[in-house]
Amino acid sequence: MRCAVLLSIASVVVRMRAASAEPATLRLDYAGERCQVSDLRDRVGALLGRDPFVLDGDLVARARVAEQGARLVGDVAIVHRGTIRGQRVLDADTCNALFGAMAVVIALVLEEPPRAADPPPAVPVSPPPTTPAPARAHRSFAASAGGAASQDLGVAALVGARMSWERASLAVELELHAPESTAVSPGEIRIQRAGVVVVPCVRRGDGSACALVGAAILRGTGQELSVNETSTSPLFALGGRLAYERGLWRGVGVRAHVDLRLAVTTTRFAVDGMTAWTSPRGEAWLGISVFAKIF
Repeated sequence: MRCAVLLSIASVVVRMRAASAEPATLRLDYAGERCQVSDLRDRVGALLGRDPFVLDGDLVARARVAEQGARLVGDVAIVHRGTIRGQRVLDADTCNALFGAMAVVIALVLEEPPRAADPPPAVPVSPPPTTPAPARAHRSFAASAGGAASQDLGVAALVGARMSWERASLAVELELHAPESTAVSPGEIRIQRAGVVVVPCVRRGDGSACALVGAAILRGTGQELSVNETSTSPLFALGGRLAYERGLWRGVGVRAHVDLRLAVTTTRFAVDGMTAWTSPRGEAWLGISVFAKIF
């Protein structure tokens, strides 16, 4: 509601200025991957009541959009022969919200009454380049907790930590699986499993494509058998992950993922010389976690 009121007031002010002066035109210099430049053109045109953009001209609207974690950051300014006016750095959760704010800046500066020319500087200064310097690498650290379920209805608790950069991330997660039981006459074998997975990812927007390396310890215990022995064995796996996350509030968000894992080792538990349980060759897991950014 507050944003809508501000946009309405800006639209009225811009139209009053446009009515009393010769309509100005400018060229749009845009750089950004996630948001569509046509949406920014439409928002500026809606505020001015006309399309102010031309293919060529000395007056340039420079707009840059970059992703920083779960938010979008926009740098907008009007440039005229090396002179920068109305430069603002804005941030928002969505392209629509960010372009709404950027459009207000462009429209207000474009229709601003011309000022008297400043005296020439004593020493000639070269105009700054139209392309801004590369943004510093954004880095964040987050902790997470959640759960996962496999295709055979196994469940596990997850606790992890993740370091993220502009286009990549590296996560380490601890897994504690619920015990499984396999009936073996006259008793059963109880399987306990705990492990760790390392997940390097390539990020694009809210989605990630990841590799997965896992290691676990399996502990099998015979119960109500003639000999109730306990045996421990390692299990290693490789696989991949697809993940999607969404910020909710002040660095807190939710992430869902799908894992496909292929075991590179096999573990068997035997009773009286016969195999009673064998670790699965492949697994599919569906998980969901809540994460919180630490910095």
